[in-house]
This record gives sequence, structure tokens and C-alpha cells, in this order.
Amino acid sequence: GAPIKKNKAFIFFNYEGRRDASSSSVTRTVPTETLKQGIVLYHDKAGLLNQLSAADIKGIDPSGIGIDQAALKALQGFPVGNSSAAGDGLNTTGFLFNAPTHSVQNTYIARLDYNLDSAGKHNLFLRGNLQNDSQNGTPQFPGQVPNSVTLANNKGLAAGYTAVLTPSLVATTRYGFTRAGGETTGILTGNYEWFRGFTTPFGTSTGLARIVPVHTISQDLSWNKSAHSLHFGAMVRLIANQSTSYSHSFSSASSNPSWIKGTGGDFTPASLNIARSDNTSYQYAMAALLGLESQGTADYNYKTDGSLIPMGAPVTRDFVNHEGELYAQDTWKATRTLTVTAGLRYSLAPAVYEANGQQVSPNMPFEDFMNKRAALADQGLSQTGVGLVSFVAGNGTGGRPLYPEHKNWSPRLGLAYSPKAESSLAKFLFGGAGKTSIRAGAGMYYDEIGQPLAQTINANAFGLATTLTTPPNVLTTAQLPRYTTFYTVPAAIVPAPGPSGLGAPYPTSGAGSFAITSSLDDKLKAPYTMNLNFSVG
Repeated sequence: GAPIKKNKAFIFFNYEGRRDASSSSVTRTVPTETLKQGIVLYHDKAGLLNQLSAADIKGIDPSGIGIDQAALKALQGFPVGNSSAAGDGLNTTGFLFNAPTHSVQNTYIARLDYNLDSAGKHNLFLRGNLQNDSQNGTPQFPGQVPNSVTLANNKGLAAGYTAVLTPSLVATTRYGFTRAGGETTGILTGNYEWFRGFTTPFGTSTGLARIVPVHTISQDLSWNKSAHSLHFGAMVRLIANQSTSYSHSFSSASSNPSWIKGTGGDFTPASLNIARSDNTSYQYAMAALLGLESQGTADYNYKTDGSLIPMGAPVTRDFVNHEGELYAQDTWKATRTLTVTAGLRYSLAPAVYEANGQQVSPNMPFEDFMNKRAALADQGLSQTGVGLVSFVAGNGTGGRPLYPEHKNWSPRLGLAYSPKAESSLAKFLFGGAGKTSIRAGAGMYYDEIGQPLAQTINANAFGLATTLTTPPNVLTTAQLPRYTTFYTVPAAIVPAPGPSGLGAPYPTSGAGSFAITSSLDDKLKAPYTMNLNFSVG
């Protein structure tokens, strides 16, 4: 830093950089060498180790197909296990390796101070900050690219003007801009199927990028009048939460035996007398060798106009909220030993909204939903009479804001007292005049709820972000599709997307009939806390 104009302007600049190169230990669960040969191991209830050959497996398979060659080839592609830190030691084992990790951190800070007049009554400052960091994750297996790279590109800018209008009146104007920029890359490029209990041969991470620009403008006025120090101010915040996410862009299928009718009992004959402790290991190994795909999870994304976002395309959102606050505060020196501070803050916070209209509302208010349930319960009737929850466009017919406009008053009160301690007892208790301070305070504080609520409700709104899951305990082993390639999902358990999104209820049968619906009380009030404190020191 250095002055660039004597008694007028001063500039400062700082840079900090750091580079780290290290390694991380990674453990994966891989098939054992015997399983790669198509042999399943298990202990019977007598504790004896048994093995099933390819012929045995074919005889157990209700379809009589036996080992799925595509599944076996995929399992044989794994490296040889080298660790007991993962797996069951029978059909799966651990594979441990060290992966190089690198991180880069760069921070830039600059500041300019400028005196507008020689008396120093009018001052300007400008400050900027830039953070540019990156760190790679670990690969799924050696020789592959990292599953993710974490990037941070955060920026900040602040400007201020301070004017000493009179010896007792000072005005301060501030402008602040922060831009939180973060991204975690992913490597998944398509739908995929795999086997429960085994690490996937390729990474399945998905990317997320988020940019959050925030503009803050404030004006404060400080006025000293005899025993009073008065403060008044106003502030405006303009927030946008812009995201690009691939987390809901791909569908998947799994060999989960628990999803099969009878929880896999049709390929777990009682004659094998499998030890209870080995049942999971056996079922996971058998389901993998048979190439069974039992649990399908279909993820689809729509726009509020009903159009389908293509598979693999990201979902973009821009949630916006504009907030304002006013406050007044007075610090009054009532006596030389007593100071009273009282203030009041008013906050105005309209509901968060999606700038491009990609926002939904439940077809019925949450309050109505709960009241109908209670009324049916009083009559001894089924809860199904309430009807199914669906969603409509937030800015369309029947749409509502996420929550009401919040208008909140927040009072504050504080006391500070220093006893004179003139009597002998007072001196004993307080140590003499000015030696002890007694403080008490109370305040009401409101929390901000909009952005997290908006992210949650839009991530789970059926018809906008639709997830259809195969219902469990319906299909037998003979009815299940078999594994073909990693980047494929069987249509039998991962259905094609519907023609339209919003307004449709959840399916009552088949894929999607097993689902959890989320909703939001659109009369939700802002949460608040009331804080009290007392201290003697």
C-alpha cells in the first residue's frame, strides 16, 4: 500500500496464494476373485463354508437362465481386492488405493481511501475482494478422472461515503455487492444400472453450480443531542440465487433384493440352509451374477408449461427476493451511572419467487389438507378421501406465493448500570465506584426462511421434478429385466416420461405409486427468537 496523493488518496493491494499437493486414501467395495469366476460363497447354519457353481446358480434361477454374461463381464473388470476394510470377505472385498489431490487457493484484496476535503469531513472508500479456489476430488478407480472438482469464485465490492454534516450529525452511505460463486462438477453422462452392495465401476457424481449475487444499499444517520445519541437507518437487500443442477437429470436401476417379491426368497431356497449372517452377502452376490434389476428410479424434469426437459439436461433456477429494513435507536445517558438503549427495527420481506416463472404451488393449501384429514378422522373415514396432492404453476390459476409477505417489528432494550457503591456494604459487593457494571438486555430477532424453502419445495414438486420409483414386493425374479450395459436402464422398471407435468397426481399403481409427497404451508410465518441476557462484571 502507498499514498497516491498526499493527504488525499491511499491505495492498498494484497495477494495471497497457496498450492497443496497431497494424496487421499480411497476404499471401494469390489467382487472377490471367486465371484468373478461365477462362484458364490456362503456359510450354512452349521458354520461350514459352501460354494455354488455356475450350474448350481442356473438351477436356482427361477427363469433357468443362470449367470448373466454381461453382468459377469462387468464384475470381472474390477481390480483385484487388496483390503479387508470393506466388503463381507465372502463375495465382496475391499480395494484400497491412494489418489493424488491438488488444491489451488488465490485471494486478492484491494482498497482505495479518498478524502474529498482538506478538513476530513467527507470521505470515500472502495474495497474489493476476489477469491478463486479449486480442489479436485478422488477418482472412482485408479486411472480415471476425479469424480468431482470443487471450484470457488467469490467476489465482493464495498463502497462508502461518510459526511460529517455538523459536529453532532454524521451521515453514512454504504453500497455492498457480494457474489458467492461455487461449483462442484460431476462426471455422470447418462442413465445407469448397477448391483446393490458393489461400488459402481464408474463415478456417478452430478454437477451443481450456484451463483448468488447480493446487492445491499444502506443509509445511516447519527445525531448526538445532549444526553441522547440517536441513530436512524434504512437498508435494501436485492438477492438472487441462480443455480444449474444435474442432480435430478438421470435415472437409475439397482439389483436391490429387498425390492423383489418375497425379498429374494425365490432365489434363496431353504435347502441351502444359509446362515442368517450370510443371507445379505448371498442375495447381493446372486442378484449381481443373475444380472437382476429390481428397483428403478426414474427422474424427469418439466417446465411449468408442461414441456419436458431432455434427459441429461440441467435444471436452472433463479430464486429472487427483495427485502427492506428501517430502524431507530436511542442511547440515553439517564444519569452518570445509568445508560438506557432502546431501538425498534421494521423488516419487510415479500415471498421469494422464481424469476422465470418456474415455481409451483400445491393444488390445495396445506391448512385445508390437514383440516380435511382431521374431519375425516372424526367421522371414522379413510384419509384417502382428502384426495391426492398435485402441483400447479405458481403464477397460474390456483397458484399462490410460497408464503405471505412478512412484515415484522423487532424491539430491542438494553440497560447498563454502574453502582456508586458509597456504603460499606455496597463497596464490599461492588468494589467501589465505577468498579462494577450491571448489564441487562432483551431483543426480538426474526430469521430468513425464503431461499431454503424455495429450493426444497421445487426440488420435490411432482410434475416439475418428478421421481417415479418401482413399487417393492411386486415383481418376481422371473419377471425382472436383466443387466445389459452400465449406461442403460430397463424400460420395464424405468418408465418413459409422461406427456405433461403439472397438475397430474401421483400414479396409483406401477412405477411412482411408491412415493413421498412434500408440501408447504403457504401461511407460514417467519420464525423468531426472543433473547434475554443479564451480566454482572
